[in-house]
Amino acid sequence: MRTAKLLTATSCLISDWRNTIEDHSLTINRSCRHFPLTGQAAEIKLHCKFETDRNGWIPEEAIYEINATSNSASAYDALIYHVHNAPVGTKFSERKDGRHRLKWKLKLPAKITRSLDNSVYRDYETFRTITYTAFIDLETKTALLKTSLGRSAEGNGTCQILK
Repeated sequence: MRTAKLLTATSCLISDWRNTIEDHSLTINRSCRHFPLTGQAAEIKLHCKFETDRNGWIPEEAIYEINATSNSASAYDALIYHVHNAPVGTKFSERKDGRHRLKWKLKLPAKITRSLDNSVYRDYETFRTITYTAFIDLETKTALLKTSLGRSAEGNGTCQILK
């Protein structure tokens, strides 16, 4: 039930993903000001923009919600929207260096083609699981997002706290 509560709170901030995967544009509903944000707030919502990689696994923008009181977090970006249509709960931990680590997996549909000498001998649809890990530093308002799907990719980003 903790995830449902996070999804409801985060969905208030997300008005619309425009053109989901292709555009990655994000419209934030600024009228959702129901949470106070002071110094050491228990609940923090961040809008992060990343330098994207060439393979497309790092989103241009993402929203993260961290709730230190309940030791939980959620993530939302264009790829998550494409797969789930809603934010996903993440594993959450606070590291010794002060950064917060969020970790989640996405199960993506994939089409695999096996070929031999340029002729297809097996073509099938399956799923691939991609693991995301975000390291967020609230002091410097920076984020590092890493992915793992056979090859790894990473992107650095800057974040702003949503008020």
